[in-house]
Amino acid sequence: MIERLLESGAGEHDAASISAALMRAGLSGAAARRWLCGAVSAHPIPWGTVRAGDVTIEGRWGAIGAIEQGGTDAVLWEANAFADLSAGERRISRALLLPAGDVRRMTGGIPARVETTGQILDELKKRVRKDVHVHDVVFALPGVSSTERMVDRIAAGDEDRVLEELRRGAIDVGGLLDAGIVATYGF
Repeated sequence: MIERLLESGAGEHDAASISAALMRAGLSGAAARRWLCGAVSAHPIPWGTVRAGDVTIEGRWGAIGAIEQGGTDAVLWEANAFADLSAGERRISRALLLPAGDVRRMTGGIPARVETTGQILDELKKRVRKDVHVHDVVFALPGVSSTERMVDRIAAGDEDRVLEELRRGAIDVGGLLDAGIVATYGF
């Protein structure tokens, strides 16, 4: 892992510090490599901005890409922030590919909300089987007339009702997945 960080342009101290933070987070070597540069599961690093017409949005990079573009400090900051999350928050971060700050904003850092969100992930995993599909369902737009994604409802503090609706089948998980309208912008 350190070798890959060095190849990307991180200095020795930064590479060692990033690696240590990921180990402190309890990631195995393989999980840390996925966090850094997984094709589908690289952890998003908030860094820089991107312009789209008249709109400026926060840039999200994979760790290796951010380092290659000069964002080693952002990767080190996010690796430490990720390690500082609770185990439940890290699980949410990895499942939904969210930076640490977004997980805290989503759950308020409140243990009961983190636990309920974890139960939502469990319910979804039973239905869709693949982690990437869990992410897609949570960020799916529910229909033409609504823009309220599951992630928005959780962030608004409605996670108990989301979990109850999932358990009684009121949320059409298959329909959300089949619709394929995944909006991964912030919440």
